[in-house]
Amino acid sequence: MHWRLIPIFLLLCCGLSGQNFNGHWEGLLHKIDETAFRKSLDLVHEGDRVSGTSKSVVVEDTACYIIYALEGEIRDGKLFIEETEVLEEESFNQWYWCTKLTWLDWEYTDSTMVLSGTWKANGPSYYRGKMTIGPCEPTSIRGTVSVSRPLLEPDLSRSAIPDLLERRLLNPIDTIFLNSRSVELTVWDDLEADGDVVSLFLDGRWILRDHLIASEPLSMSLELSDRSYLVLHAESIGNTYPNTAAISFDDGKVSDRVKLRSNYEQSHLIVFAFY
Repeated sequence: MHWRLIPIFLLLCCGLSGQNFNGHWEGLLHKIDETAFRKSLDLVHEGDRVSGTSKSVVVEDTACYIIYALEGEIRDGKLFIEETEVLEEESFNQWYWCTKLTWLDWEYTDSTMVLSGTWKANGPSYYRGKMTIGPCEPTSIRGTVSVSRPLLEPDLSRSAIPDLLERRLLNPIDTIFLNSRSVELTVWDDLEADGDVVSLFLDGRWILRDHLIASEPLSMSLELSDRSYLVLHAESIGNTYPNTAAISFDDGKVSDRVKLRSNYEQSHLIVFAFY
């Protein structure tokens, strides 16, 4: 149902374990009455949460739009997003807007990552930027949404966490929490030394190439930034599938260890967060 007040418009709306949700997403949002909106999300993914903004534009009246602040997390295997605050809107005295809750699944194509799912109104209503009483009943004001972004290749910028490295998907993703940006990294074979060969890729550059992992640990010092990431990239699987390595990080106060898994289809991504 399309609610109108001259006309009244209800804008829909609207984790993260093992995925990279950073970036700009674009697509479409539909209400159950088939009213369509151009939908965009700008997401920042840190640890197990996302934040950012959500924008909806009326397809049939592109001068009417709204921008929300949002927060999100993984819940029950889905990316849950909640619009929390109106940042900017233009209704031309015609539309009511509703904050939304959205539940999204994700999948990959050859060149894109796609988020798609359902949403429902979460109240309150907004009219010309002010909270008001309006038609934001979640059982009737709901629908579907699908947005996508290109898969990201690495560059030399520490601000862009990639999805791919040498045509391999970066998955799973682990988050390491540290106190200091100065860190001692140590890598060794997690099982037995069976011929595993790895490379390490930090913030857009290789810091280790074609290293045969042995039971004897290899250590190196790293200087990280707030947006640093590290990739374990298998060059050889060795005698036992998959390539297995252990890696530890020690900043003098906090020490953390991860078991890494990499094969010829996927590499293991680590992102860093700081207390």
